[in-house]
Amino acid sequence: MSDRLIDHLELDSKFLRSISLTRDLRSQDSLDSYLITPAVLAVLRQIGGALKSGSAQRAWKLIGPYGSGKSALGLLLARLLEGQKSSHAIYKQLIEASTEVAELFPQGQNRFALAISGSRVSLGDALAQSILDALEHLPKSKLATELKRQLDTKAQTYRDVPLNAATSRLLNDFVLITKGAGYSGVLLLIDELGKFIEYAALNPEAGDLMSLQQIAEVASHPKDDGLLVISMLHQHFDAYATGVGRTLSDEWHKVSARFDEVPFDEPVERYAHFALHALGADETITESVTLKKDARSIYKQAIDFNFFRGTGESELFSQAERLYPLHPAALACLAVISKRFGQSERSFHAFMRGYESGALRDFAERNIVDHSSWYGMSELFDYLTTGVGLRFRDLEAERRWDFARSVVERNDAEMTALQLELLKSIAVIELVAQVLHVVLTVELLRFAMGEDLEAMSEALSELTAKRILVHRPASHDYGFAVSHAINVEALYEETMQRSADELMFNGVSQALSERSVIASRHYQQTGTIRSVRVTAGTSDRIAQSIGVHGRHDGSVGLIFADAESSALVGAAEEVARSTDDALSLTAIVKVGPDERNALIEYSRWLMVHDQVKLSHLDPWTERYVESRFSTARERVSRLVLALLNRQAKGSSGMQYWHKGKVIADSGAMNLSQAASWLFDKVYEAAPTINNELINKEKPSSAINAARQRLFDLLDKKVDSELLGIVDFPPERLLYSSLLQSTGLHHKGAGGRWLLTAPDGNSPAGIRKVWAELDKQLMIDGQVTFAEVISSLALPPLGVRSGPASVWFMVYLLVNKESCAIFERGSLILELTSDHQQRMFRSPHTFSFRRFDIAAERKDLIKDYAKAFGAVGVQLGLNASYLDAARELIRWYGRLPQYSQETLRLTNQTKALRDVIKRATDPVSLLAVDMPRVVKAGKGKDASSFPDLLAKSLTELGMAYRRLQDEVSFSMAQAFEITGPLKALRSQLQEECADTAQSLAEVDLKAFIMRCSDITLTDDKWMDSIASVVVHRPLDIWKDSDAPIFAESVLELCGRYKRWLRVAMRKGEFERQAQRFVGVTLTLPSGEEAAMLLTSDHETKIMANGLLETLTKQVGGNLNLAASALAQALLQLQQGSTEHDENELSDEQRTAG
Repeated sequence: MSDRLIDHLELDSKFLRSISLTRDLRSQDSLDSYLITPAVLAVLRQIGGALKSGSAQRAWKLIGPYGSGKSALGLLLARLLEGQKSSHAIYKQLIEASTEVAELFPQGQNRFALAISGSRVSLGDALAQSILDALEHLPKSKLATELKRQLDTKAQTYRDVPLNAATSRLLNDFVLITKGAGYSGVLLLIDELGKFIEYAALNPEAGDLMSLQQIAEVASHPKDDGLLVISMLHQHFDAYATGVGRTLSDEWHKVSARFDEVPFDEPVERYAHFALHALGADETITESVTLKKDARSIYKQAIDFNFFRGTGESELFSQAERLYPLHPAALACLAVISKRFGQSERSFHAFMRGYESGALRDFAERNIVDHSSWYGMSELFDYLTTGVGLRFRDLEAERRWDFARSVVERNDAEMTALQLELLKSIAVIELVAQVLHVVLTVELLRFAMGEDLEAMSEALSELTAKRILVHRPASHDYGFAVSHAINVEALYEETMQRSADELMFNGVSQALSERSVIASRHYQQTGTIRSVRVTAGTSDRIAQSIGVHGRHDGSVGLIFADAESSALVGAAEEVARSTDDALSLTAIVKVGPDERNALIEYSRWLMVHDQVKLSHLDPWTERYVESRFSTARERVSRLVLALLNRQAKGSSGMQYWHKGKVIADSGAMNLSQAASWLFDKVYEAAPTINNELINKEKPSSAINAARQRLFDLLDKKVDSELLGIVDFPPERLLYSSLLQSTGLHHKGAGGRWLLTAPDGNSPAGIRKVWAELDKQLMIDGQVTFAEVISSLALPPLGVRSGPASVWFMVYLLVNKESCAIFERGSLILELTSDHQQRMFRSPHTFSFRRFDIAAERKDLIKDYAKAFGAVGVQLGLNASYLDAARELIRWYGRLPQYSQETLRLTNQTKALRDVIKRATDPVSLLAVDMPRVVKAGKGKDASSFPDLLAKSLTELGMAYRRLQDEVSFSMAQAFEITGPLKALRSQLQEECADTAQSLAEVDLKAFIMRCSDITLTDDKWMDSIASVVVHRPLDIWKDSDAPIFAESVLELCGRYKRWLRVAMRKGEFERQAQRFVGVTLTLPSGEEAAMLLTSDHETKIMANGLLETLTKQVGGNLNLAASALAQALLQLQQGSTEHDENELSDEQRTAG
């Protein structure tokens, strides 16, 4: 069998760390591992005795520490009082524990249990919800249906009365329902009642006092025992209120008295009983003679050293081997620590049964069964310092524990193993010494650790010499030498070496450094939140900080000067007079004796605080210094800040300065009022914007999305009321605050909604914003989006980026006929949503210019209208330069790439195209550049400007058509087909449709198939042919592609004819052969040469004429005529272009 300790312990894991009454109330196995202890019997005896005697006191408050098992005890009472078959197991255990107590809870009481778990909500609401949930476990009835109908959880009423006032009626009705279902009454369990008390203390107006009082009154009715109430708390009512900074009224104490108090807690010795049941040691341990002897001996000594009481569990300790491997000192300490610093039984059972590092299960898995393997003090210290959170209620105990932990952590590499074990043991025992009344003598440490006495004494002496431990000879005990306030006082004394002025100014700079103050009145009047950066210090420091606002809108420099020093006051006034920054205020704060002393004290404790942090002293010392430092800081806040805010007694004489002059009547201003004065003066023309969502420099992503949706609505539904917005999405708030309230979007005379510029009835703020936009855009040049937004942010407007962006976009929409928009220098024909989004992401890449329509030359516009008409562009006579430029650029943008790049144009047309391509300014394009180019190319041509321009535009527009004609001509020439394009396509389809599938060569087959395709339009057909031959669409051809195409088509047609000649010899494709004549010649070398010649009407006419002339020449000798024709054909054939000899002759193969 394995010697591992874990294999011989049960460590039952069925124990539930936490019982939830609302979850486990109906669960049949929730008490399977419950253990009835004497403390549980005491509670049952008190409650059961009251029930048996018929007492009218039927409301109890069960008070016990965290995790002591109160919820499980409440569940036990529910099982005993319901008296069902499911309760027989726990009832049997109760009989075994105490027959007397079991008789107080006779079977068949049949009470329905109703549970409420505490939370920070109203008690009445929680009770109502619990009753609704409980009705699901009861039979349906008219009373239940009526209760559900009358209970309104949303309105928090029952029978139209607030729940906290109708609690008694609600409970009485519920008791009647349970009795109608066969139950004898109701047991109401209120777990964690303290949370309801905390809520009531924080919300006294909610009426929870009335609700709890009615619950107690219903339960304590002298003649009706239908309701029993058991509430569970871990402290008294008033302690909960104190914990949240409140106090309870006398009525609460009266209500508390209506609940009979039932204390519940387990003594330390009972934790040994819990441990025995959890361990479940097997016979290997319990039958070991050595373990029996050692275990019984050390547990007997534990009683002698006061770790346990002698009268506690004498029967249990007589079988101490069943508690192995828990050392009695560790067991007793763990029990006390669980009660005082943990959650009582819950923490203890977590240690016994859980899987935490350093807990019992972890120890058992790493050790074997041996009389030397005990879970002792060192192991317990490690467990308590690795993740277990101790809840200290005693500052001194927390101080000593933190100090012990820090000593062990800092010095573990410099100490022996024995010294470390000693420190760990002393640290744990110090936590429980006052409760167990143990004295930390060397003998007690020897018992707890089992080490050699002499070695331990020597180790203790060394630790004492290092001033880690202190030895008290009177009591012969040891303890940690925790640092005391004397070291702090020494540091405090060192600060007195600094001068008082230095300390005061240091205190000023630290206490008031980088404060931010909101201009509240300015915000209320304009809707714009602005803040000032408040700096404080000497005159030199303030002089350096003037004009540096950081993330704030302005700054206030507070020059602190000792009121009794005329030199310091004079230097401060000189700085104030020399300040010229418009967004800066200065003020001279004359510090009196009280403020001076407060600042000096604060500065001293600040220096001590920094020294303590650097020295890494024990946590208690750090908390002590932090407390003194906080006190000094609070005093500075009360005195100095009250002085700044005009709340200090006798505070007067502090005036604010702006641009070197004293502000009139500023003596009564606090910092916020001074900031408001500053911004009211600087931003005197600021518009009112009552919308904090958009009135920011950087609105949130959600508001940016709403802004974009608003722009989309302005584009699509500008003629609708509210832009067609329904409900209240964020964009409606933007609309109402920026467009509707300013009158930019309003109903016109005809009842139609319009987007217009501000008029005389518009608010002054938006009129000034509009005027600034006119000023920025109506210049001889372009201005970027970033520059426009920045100009609106400057005084006197001070408009944030959020609203400025919306108003500027509206400005563009209102003036779209005269505003030119450019992206990276290129004119944008139409502002789209994508443009808007890019504009906000890259504001420097978009620029604008607005043109004065009235100042434009109308006669020039007429000339352009005439010239544009020649190429199909319609331009109204009332159009502006911007309209003309947009139409021209739209027309140019529709031209194929070939037309935009070809050089096969006249010089004038090429120059005109370059001007259009590089255009960035509509006025310069139309009024200067285009007339200059057109007139320069006029020469001797007497035509007018519109005619010359129309001629160049027509040439540019027809460039692509001329290319198409060239392609068509190349095709007709290669196939020797005359006539228009329609005739060419028709002839090719007729000849090639059948032959294409018989071709074997891929490129030739693809070419012939495209030639015979009649499904495409003429443009698409030529584009298709061009793509096959030149491998690029026709519209992106280069000038060099046209001759390449002509040559390639001619070569492809030659290959096709040769293939067709071979096919014709075989008698194939007779229909295609009708247009060709095949001639075979025998050369002088004896080789034969074949020619395939076109035979059409024109060639026949030419042949007849040639034959007639030749006949005349030979005098009718037909043989001689034939010889002459043959000789001529032979010479023609020999002079034809020879093909590459490596090319496989088409005559030698046929398709397929």
